[in-house]
Amino acid sequence: MEKIRRDPRYKKYVQKYGGEIFCELDSFISLAYDNFTQILQELIEELVSPSASDERTALNEGIRDALNKSIDPERQLIDEIKQRVVEQYRKSKPEGV
Repeated sequence: MEKIRRDPRYKKYVQKYGGEIFCELDSFISLAYDNFTQILQELIEELVSPSASDERTALNEGIRDALNKSIDPERQLIDEIKQRVVEQYRKSKPEGV
């Protein structure tokens, strides 16, 4: 506490915010991470309208679906290549290995 009072910004801080809480944000995070994330999430949710959140969710799902559709042909090709490599390995490996 003494360290805080020696800070040259102390008087202005107390005038502006009062003298009840002295905790730097990074200190609070390290001391109470779960509480911090919960508080932050609740405050953010208050600012975001439900319709905007629903729109964002729908947009994200659409993007994910489009990416999966574009990746699927490559996945199938990769699976086929893997299968051929495994088959060639099995044919070429010496007995008992």
